[in-house]
Amino acid sequence: MTEARKLLEQFIAAGGSVSPSSVPNEDGGTIHFAGLSLRDYFAAQALIAILTNHDHYNSNLVTAGQAYQMADAMLRARAQGEG
Repeated sequence: MTEARKLLEQFIAAGGSVSPSSVPNEDGGTIHFAGLSLRDYFAAQALIAILTNHDHYNSNLVTAGQAYQMADAMLRARAQGEG
């Protein structure tokens, strides 16, 4: 499997893209930006919820891990048609 194919499969496994965009470049072509992965978007939203909890006393690394655990759970639920 090529490196590009591996990266594509990882990106798809992470839920694809949120807010992809394209802009014209100076040569008349187009530059494409993938945007955030859906996993990163979900983790960011979970992080907001975690940080607004007044009982939050974990280290930054633990908190980030919790946000990604929640994001992964949301992706699994999405894949199973829950929600």
